[in-house]
Order: sequence, then structure tokens, then C-alpha cells
Amino acid sequence: MSKATILIVDDEALIRWSLTERLTSEGYDVLEAETGRAALEKLPEGVDLVLLDYRLPDTDGVTVLRQIKEFDQDILVILLTAYASVETAVEAMKLGAYHVANKPFNVDEIAATIERALETTRLRREVRQFRTNAARPYSLHSIVGASRAITALRHLVARVAVSPSSTVLLTRESGTGKDLIAKVVHYSSDRASRPFMNITCSALPEQLLESELFGHERGAFTDARLQNKGPQQGKSDARRGDAGAESRPDPVPHREIPPDPGVVITSTCSDDECGSND
Repeated sequence: MSKATILIVDDEALIRWSLTERLTSEGYDVLEAETGRAALEKLPEGVDLVLLDYRLPDTDGVTVLRQIKEFDQDILVILLTAYASVETAVEAMKLGAYHVANKPFNVDEIAATIERALETTRLRREVRQFRTNAARPYSLHSIVGASRAITALRHLVARVAVSPSSTVLLTRESGTGKDLIAKVVHYSSDRASRPFMNITCSALPEQLLESELFGHERGAFTDARLQNKGPQQGKSDARRGDAGAESRPDPVPHREIPPDPGVVITSTCSDDECGSND
């Protein structure tokens, strides 16, 4: 794993020296800056984390924090301040600071905070890379074919993916590619960063299928201790702007559906103005 690069921004040479000595011994590459302007000029060199003093000769830490996040949202910032206030801390956290540390600080605590922060970033990047890799096989180009019908299908899928509709019904015989089209729609839409949940309807009991897709009330059946809105009801609440609406993965029912839940699904799709590939 490559070394992380840490930028120390402080106008006090002794603080920069003590932090540089400790972080270098931990194996980090360290850059230094005395002013906010000098700090911003060093960002293109590739910075993973910034230790940022609140009071600088030419500006304040919150302003520099905002500019750092405009340059790269992934750069972690730990704000160091001897003039801590609740308002300052709240504003810094809202702007994306990972942590606010008071001066004088314990170098061991700062080193531990840096380690946790970098681990958080590493995990975020791994998740982003995993999602990118998962989406790569399901681009519009994965729909193979050059016929007029396939070309028209690609155009239809592209339109559906960017449309505001949140419910799409795909119908055709088994083996015609409904699962592929569902994934292409998902990974080509603005919901691509959210989970894709594939539900095999034939593997679920009839009552459980309806409950999982459309939710249930508390006490509706044995062991129903809590209300469950289900992903379909949650999406309906979100469209209405309900404050309590929850964000859940898009369910993708496929294969054989028992008659009763099938009627409910068809009714729901009709109410939600589903798209269809008929």
C-alpha cells in the first residue's frame, strides 16, 4: 500500500516540526505550509489528509476547509484550534471536517485520529471501486446486437434509466434477458451508487413475498412486532415528500409470482406508471 501524504498547515514552526517528526516516524509523507494560500497550492501534489490550523496569517481555517472540499471532497481535514467554540465546530463539521481538535493537543491522540481517518477513506474508496466494478458489466453496450430491434431497445433503456420514474415493469418469456435489462437500467440511472437487490419471487412463500415488497402493519401476523413499510411503500412516501420516508434498495422481482401478489404488483405498477418492454 502506498504511503499517505499529510499536509500540515500551521504558522507556528514548532508545531509543524513536532507533527512532522511524529508522522514521518509513522511512515507518512509530510508536506508543510504556513498560510492558507500555500496550503491550497500544495493540493495538486496529491494530499490525503490536512492538519489545518484555524487561525492563519492570511485567512481562517474554515475558509481554507471550504476551498479544500471544493478541490477534492475525498481529502480529509482535521481542524486544529486554540479558539474552540461550538459554532466553529458545527460549521467545520457541516463543511466536511473529519474532526476538530483543541490546542494544545496530544500528539499520540492526533496520530490515532489520523490513522482512523485514513482507514475510513480507504474503505470509502474500496466501496466506490467495488460499485464501479459491479456496474461495469452492465452498461448499455452489454446489450449485444446491431439489429433495428436491439438498437431501439438500447434507446428505450437509456430513456427509462434517466427518467424520474422509480418503478419499471419488464415482461417477456424466461431467458429473454429481463435480468440483464433490469441491471442496465439500474446502473445507468442516478441510483447506480445504491444497492441492487435481486429477489427470486418463486423462492419466497406467497405471504412473505407480499410482506417484503409491500410491507405490513404491526400484529398483522405472528411475529410481526414492528411496522414494515417495505421498499415499494417507502418509495411512494419519498415521492410524496413524507419526512419519515426511508431509502431502501430497489427490489427486482423476477420469475414466477403467485397469483395474489402478482395482482398487487400489477396494480402498484399501474398506479406508479411503470415502464414496460412490451
